[in-house]
Amino acid sequence: MLLILLIWLQSNLVFPQPIGSDKSCSRINSRYARNILKRSLYDLIQSMQVQLSFDCPFHPERDLFRKQEELKDNAYQSSWTCSYCGKWFYRERFLDQHLDNRHSALLGTVMNATCLANYCDILGCDLAHVQDTTLAKGNDLWWKTALCRSTQMVELRDQCLQIAEQCTPKSSKASSGVRNIIISNICSRLTCKNYWNRSNVALVMKEAYILALRILSSIIIFLALLTYYMFTLEYVSSLSNYDINLWINVRNKTILGSNRFNYNPTLKRTSIWHQKAKDKLMV
Repeated sequence: MLLILLIWLQSNLVFPQPIGSDKSCSRINSRYARNILKRSLYDLIQSMQVQLSFDCPFHPERDLFRKQEELKDNAYQSSWTCSYCGKWFYRERFLDQHLDNRHSALLGTVMNATCLANYCDILGCDLAHVQDTTLAKGNDLWWKTALCRSTQMVELRDQCLQIAEQCTPKSSKASSGVRNIIISNICSRLTCKNYWNRSNVALVMKEAYILALRILSSIIIFLALLTYYMFTLEYVSSLSNYDINLWINVRNKTILGSNRFNYNPTLKRTSIWHQKAKDKLMV
């Protein structure tokens, strides 16, 4: 019971942010950007045994949330632990709130600490959402694809090329390799054609359309069945007992292939009652 109460409190209570926390930088978008950089840049330069220039905004040491993110211990999907103080949470967002409130001093304190979320347009953080294959995100990607502007992509590509120069180490034999990795894995995709070809965006959009079609088909079938049953109910309620029994016999004859009606005492009694009532009226 106590555990249920604690979970409810975590879900519903919103703690005030301390003065030291940086609310201008999105932690979630920074996480998306960090994951993209790890896959497209960090792992590759690590295999080359070379480091980025510290002037590079993508340098891991300049990441504003790096120290806090390293404190997260994720045993499984619903188990998140702060390795700094040992507190346990069942969702990552509650651990994020805990880090903002209790460990804000661990935010990046180096000079020119970088908010990676500010580079989401260049890195394509929106595409990191494809892991959540939902209709809403599929529609969002479709609209962004349709409304893509080439001039905006040119500006982003120019910014990316400047970052590539900043990230290139000056005194390393592998400097050209670092520049080429950034250009090929990040900058070259900043076109309306290539920007949306990363990951499985097309698959997400296809699944979104299929889901929308299924929902629409289900609604149409439901309304058709509802209309059919309403008309059937109204028609049956308007029939007399004689008509109902007659209809039942006709149906049985059709189904069983019988050449004669089944005997129904109720039908006979109802017919006699109708005849007597008619005779009285005639008198």
